[in-house]
Amino acid sequence: MKSDNQQISPQEFTSIGSEKIISHLNAVNEKARTGFPVEVFPTKIREFITAANAAYNFPMEYLASSILWAISLINARTTKVIPKTGWEESAVLWIALIGKAGSAKSPVIKLITKPIVDLDRIANQVYEQEMARYNSLSSEEKASEVLPVRKSFFTMDASIESLMRTHYENQRGIGVYFDELSAWWGNLDRYQSNSEGVYLSAWDGSGNKIDRLSRNSIYIEEMFVPVLGGTQPSKLQSLASEGRDSSGFMARILYCFPNNAMKGRWNKTQLDPSHLIYWTNILTIIYERDSSGIQKLPISDNAYDILEKWQHYNAEQVDELGEGLQAEMYNKAERQCIRIALLLQILYWACGEEDIQSVEPRAVKSAIAVTEYFKAQAKKVCDYLYDSNPADKLPKKKRDFYNALPDAFEAKVAIEIASAHKISRATFYRMTRTEGLFQKTGSKEYTKTA
Repeated sequence: MKSDNQQISPQEFTSIGSEKIISHLNAVNEKARTGFPVEVFPTKIREFITAANAAYNFPMEYLASSILWAISLINARTTKVIPKTGWEESAVLWIALIGKAGSAKSPVIKLITKPIVDLDRIANQVYEQEMARYNSLSSEEKASEVLPVRKSFFTMDASIESLMRTHYENQRGIGVYFDELSAWWGNLDRYQSNSEGVYLSAWDGSGNKIDRLSRNSIYIEEMFVPVLGGTQPSKLQSLASEGRDSSGFMARILYCFPNNAMKGRWNKTQLDPSHLIYWTNILTIIYERDSSGIQKLPISDNAYDILEKWQHYNAEQVDELGEGLQAEMYNKAERQCIRIALLLQILYWACGEEDIQSVEPRAVKSAIAVTEYFKAQAKKVCDYLYDSNPADKLPKKKRDFYNALPDAFEAKVAIEIASAHKISRATFYRMTRTEGLFQKTGSKEYTKTA
């Protein structure tokens, strides 16, 4: 038995038989439960993640999750997986990187998505050139021309009408990126367009239509809208509000919530440019695939046997949980797993490690490990929302101060202890008004309740 912090080799991981996949997840590879199983990635991608972690102290979980999202976006609607006849899945992923301020959520996203941002910038330059030429035409010449359309890869606009219009002009798909994801769900109810319903349709790969009296109607036969961004743990409660923890909206998000995502410390290690060049080339290979039609990949028989065993295992967990957010998250995990398997199969192909005629056992077993990781993160989110100790949500300095307080104390004692922890008197009194931390038992007496 390997220790909890010892990774198994990629060769050992991919050689596990279907009959051992569940016991492997539960007993051998605890990393699938506590950290992102980076061994599922091709060799060069693992090296990129490790190098970026060493150079910038970026959490590996953030790097790995963002890589999956980038593959989802750049592949878009060009490839689907067919688990069963009549059932097709596009690999749309919604991913939330969770961590306190300074935990490198935004820098990680900028690093991983830079090649896509560069493509978007070039597309905009081409569009501006085409518009300049179009605007130089006479009215008669414009009548015989088609108005140029801007090719876009992502948007940061919260307006659902803007999203739909941009997607209409980019039928391949459009990514949504918010530096702070609370801007996403905070705007869902601002617009009279059933914004949440539009996004739910997009995750499911359904079509949608918006009718407007003042403008032409917008109809998209099949939406593809992957979403990525970061947020702080304290803002999860606002995500769960407005019924989003019971509508299925929150259950569709994959959460990356590292245990100790601290602010990174600088060092002298540099990221070798060859890693970024390789990553850019991989995204380019995927983007430039022949997209004259949508390729639909079956799941090979051996891979399906593995997937079926895991689905039975997951279904038992869903039944045991009954109702609630965690049960719904685990329920959605089955479709998430299929989508991740497709993305990994595409990535293996792009890196020259496998073919791309079907989804094979390696991709399925790897997707199961990744899905189990995200299930563990989902449970962590639920525990944070519904079962966590309020003191656990405090920043480290405040948490240490709180733990140093006796169970019952007078305010003057607390202020002395606060000073020793470099906590101001005003901060202490603000903490006394935080729900769940203290109960006032006298004019200046308190007891801890967390």
